[in-house]
Amino acid sequence: MPESWQDFIYQTSTLIKLCKHRIALLSRTEDNLNKAWNTLKQAIKQTADEIIPKTKISPKKYYAFSKKASQLHSALQKINTLIRTLQILGPESAYAKKTLH
Repeated sequence: MPESWQDFIYQTSTLIKLCKHRIALLSRTEDNLNKAWNTLKQAIKQTADEIIPKTKISPKKYYAFSKKASQLHSALQKINTLIRTLQILGPESAYAKKTLH
């Protein structure tokens, strides 16, 4: 087992032993069982917060593309704009006749 897990087991056991006398004094009613369970949960959570490392992951906002990919994308946009314009104007337009001849 990794060293951090050994530390986790040791600290959790220590916290449970410290709380054991409180748990033993409680009678076995539902309310007291809930209190005992909460005590155990807090011991495990406290130890986990201290030992297990945390990292914060933020969403990626920007995507970096290569210069070549950006140029290709720009060229495709221009071609699509031209095709859409020609479709709207139709083959009989003066603009289409100039560019095609």
